[in-house]
Amino acid sequence: MEEKKSEKTSKQQISMLSIILAVTSGFISAFFTLPGTGLASTIPVSVILSALCALFVKEKWMISLSAGGMAAFFNSVYGFGTVRAVFMFFICAVIAFFSALLVQALKTADYAKKNGDAERRKKAVCTVVLSAVLVAAVFVLFFGNLFSGLYHKSKNIDYVKENYQNVGTSYTYYDFSERAYLTRVNFAEAEKAGNYYVSAGKKDDYYGFCIEKLAFSAKDYFEKSTSLSGDFVECIIDAENKNVSENSGFEDFKDKTSYVFNMEDVMVDFAGFKKVCEKYSEYFGLSENFTYKNIVINAQGLKEQRYKAEFSPDGSVTYSINSD
Repeated sequence: MEEKKSEKTSKQQISMLSIILAVTSGFISAFFTLPGTGLASTIPVSVILSALCALFVKEKWMISLSAGGMAAFFNSVYGFGTVRAVFMFFICAVIAFFSALLVQALKTADYAKKNGDAERRKKAVCTVVLSAVLVAAVFVLFFGNLFSGLYHKSKNIDYVKENYQNVGTSYTYYDFSERAYLTRVNFAEAEKAGNYYVSAGKKDDYYGFCIEKLAFSAKDYFEKSTSLSGDFVECIIDAENKNVSENSGFEDFKDKTSYVFNMEDVMVDFAGFKKVCEKYSEYFGLSENFTYKNIVINAQGLKEQRYKAEFSPDGSVTYSINSD
């Protein structure tokens, strides 16, 4: 009776140890899924810890569940969104599962070799290779790799230095949704507005932030110049990266700004579209000082026809049908 009680207590102790190891492994691994850890996130910490944990924990599902759960929790708590948290749960759970499976297959292959079981050893070796390939592929696909990360970090920093002043750079990490290595940029208004990232040739949140500020001023300028609402007009500012900053004033970009109207109403015919455009042109001419690159009005006609009118600063209008 005492022997059975001792055996039961031993199993409970092992189970508790498994929980502690699995949770600790998942807890540490979760930190390396956060963008703020930078290029450290490209180091396969979760693979290493899950594999080590599998040497002592029999309940392999616990390793996988803990890794995914902790990753989802930390990504959610640190404000990276529900979508990313859900993705991280499944990604980290899969990585932990194949890491643990790899260790189990290695142990099985060693056991089969000692017992002369060639068939079992062959299957175990195949599992080892398959698990290693899958865990490496999944990790690189969603977390990148250190060598590429170092290269792109240097490239992103050079891009920022070349194009902007008073803009600093911080950590770099691999963003699987963008499929790019992103480097966080720091500037005066960034702390108030949120996180902004740059990836040379792919993404430039700083430029987008500056253009958005200018577009807000452009809509205000448009309303004052035409008495039309700026809520329904799109402002497109043709400016190079080097020429903009968060302190840029709209005065320098008036002649580089295009205003685009996309009419919601369907035009019965082209003649009706021209009448509407002529009415709009009266508003465009209200202010003699109204400066712009061009104003474009787009409308949908019957039978999938597309009408377009482009107003130039000199007062001329170019009409077209079904043009790109």
